[in-house]
Amino acid sequence: FAGSPPLTHVSHYLVSQVRAENQQLKLAAAAGNGPAAAAAAAASYTAAAAPAADAGALRRQLKEFTLNTQLDLERNLKASESRALMAEEQLAHLQRYMATASVTYQREIMRLRAALQKADPAALRALGPPQQLTPA
Repeated sequence: FAGSPPLTHVSHYLVSQVRAENQQLKLAAAAGNGPAAAAAAAASYTAAAAPAADAGALRRQLKEFTLNTQLDLERNLKASESRALMAEEQLAHLQRYMATASVTYQREIMRLRAALQKADPAALRALGPPQQLTPA
């Protein structure tokens, strides 16, 4: 969360609040001021409980953020896996097409060479030897 302290800072803050509250309670008990000391100790306890409630809210927000982030990442992963599967299928289709098309074109080239051999053998010699394509 932008602007929110990391959880470690919150826990250090809570520990310091509890220590301060304990110190106040010890001082109030040592002073022995009776009801006034008890009221002050209760007030300091409620003041220290507020950050604890904030920490609980922060934990809930962190849990919600983590859950939402995880769900988004899982959605993105599924979309990416789907796209990868589609790309693999398309690649396999193109490879099959290229294999059959190259064989077809090689046959057509051989047919045309044979026709050229019959019509003009000198022109065929000028073209050089036939080159075989190997399917990938």
